[in-house]
Amino acid sequence: MNVFLLCKDSDFDLSEISDIEKEPIEKDLGLNNIFSAMADGDEIILNTSMKVIFRFLTDAEDISYRQEILRDVISNEKALRKLYDISKEAILATKKEDYWLTSSILTTRFSSAVATLENFMPYLKMLRSFAEKEGKLFKAKGFVRLFESIKKELDDDFLSEADEVLSELKFRDGTLIGLSFDSDVKLFGYELLRKNKEESKLKWKMAPKFTLSVNDEAGAEDVSERMNMALDKSVDTLTFAAKNVRDFLMRLRDELAFYVGVLNLCEHFKKKNIDYCMPSFCEEVYKQRRIYGLSDASLALSIEETVSNDLDTDGKLLYIITGANQGGKSTFLRSIGQAQIMAQAGMIVCAKEYKSHIVSGVFTHFSKLEDRTMKSGKFDEELKRMSGISDRIKPGSLILFNESFQSTNEREGSEICREITEALIENNIEVFFVTHFYAFAETVMNKKSGDTVFLRANRLEDGKRTYKIISGLPQQTAFGRDLYEKVFNK
Repeated sequence: MNVFLLCKDSDFDLSEISDIEKEPIEKDLGLNNIFSAMADGDEIILNTSMKVIFRFLTDAEDISYRQEILRDVISNEKALRKLYDISKEAILATKKEDYWLTSSILTTRFSSAVATLENFMPYLKMLRSFAEKEGKLFKAKGFVRLFESIKKELDDDFLSEADEVLSELKFRDGTLIGLSFDSDVKLFGYELLRKNKEESKLKWKMAPKFTLSVNDEAGAEDVSERMNMALDKSVDTLTFAAKNVRDFLMRLRDELAFYVGVLNLCEHFKKKNIDYCMPSFCEEVYKQRRIYGLSDASLALSIEETVSNDLDTDGKLLYIITGANQGGKSTFLRSIGQAQIMAQAGMIVCAKEYKSHIVSGVFTHFSKLEDRTMKSGKFDEELKRMSGISDRIKPGSLILFNESFQSTNEREGSEICREITEALIENNIEVFFVTHFYAFAETVMNKKSGDTVFLRANRLEDGKRTYKIISGLPQQTAFGRDLYEKVFNK
């Protein structure tokens, strides 16, 4: 049986993610609070959610498929959590036996496989019952296909036969072994047989018997060897069956874990009265952004009150964000990156309304604190990071710069920013750039390109920050004096 709740035609890649893919985005966008809220203390949800979000989708149909399932999940939260618990408990119930499935001792592998399958049986019956009763609540194609498969594969005949076979394989009434002979009536093999129910019990009672002496080590070894030869074919079949069932239940648990994580995140948002919505998408070629009430989800989860922002643009590739120090520019930048990744993972975003095009990748280049352990300077480190990004970025991507290349002087830094930005735009890469380099911003402004949007952190006349990002041309000052007076001028 296939699960296919994260992808419509294949298993989702649940392998580990490389640090190159994960670390920059995780740190720059502050995703830890989001992952923590999704996990709610469950390590399985944490690990799965990280993999799903970092491996976000880039195909509209795939995103729509996952969103349809998520809508079902939100409408049937109690049932979904119950299904997750069944799959999770099933794996825990067989944890001890799993170790022995790879034993080199044939009889150990055999008994372990039987025990594993026997432990799985109550949970397979629960799944069948769930598919018949609660399964009808779910309307998404992915769920309908899954529950139909469960009902078909785990029907009454299969479950009854499985119970009976597993009971026989405990050999309470002895072991029936068939002998194979060649044309010269020479023994050449053994085979494990099932007892025919219709045969008289008296026949087995009258069968020849022998008893080994307690001290007959050679006899015991001979019987054990013959038993192993009889089990040889069966043990592979049983081990394969045990692993197959375990893999299905583990896959079901892991894929459901992501949706439980989204439910947990919704609960956290509701408790803090944080707006969230299901995002929508337009064609990539339109480069459209219709965003209302967007917040930094990570920040919103950690403080009492946050400020949201709006953005309504069409056909833009470059966003230059300037304005007052500590005015909310970095927070706005993080909110854009978070929302895009979460939206393309097929989940909710922290906004009243979110519509955008689909990007082929998300990259970040944020200014870092000086690291005393670095062998080269900060500017060199920034260039190396940018080189690594340029090796992996492709047309249709989104890149977020936060005060990049500030470690050099304004003239050189502005020229570097201009050259990098122009190269990215020429390759159809969308750029959000927070900068204090007025020379860089002025150069872009003077070019008067229709692809560019200028945004600014709002500052009132008295120097107060509203933390709102508004439309506005660059100014020559970042109003650092406001901060100086706040700290020193009592």
